[in-house]
Amino acid sequence: MLNRHSRVNQQPRPAIERTEPEQPDGVFTELVPSCRRGFGKP
Repeated sequence: MLNRHSRVNQQPRPAIERTEPEQPDGVFTELVPSCRRGFGKP
């Protein structure tokens, strides 16, 4: 169980870092302002 968790934790980490600066750049920027606008203007 610990071995499987270690592999899952090590794989998602590099995958998120590679996808973050490549595509999430636009998705994250749109999600961040969207959440802020919704909270600021109900």
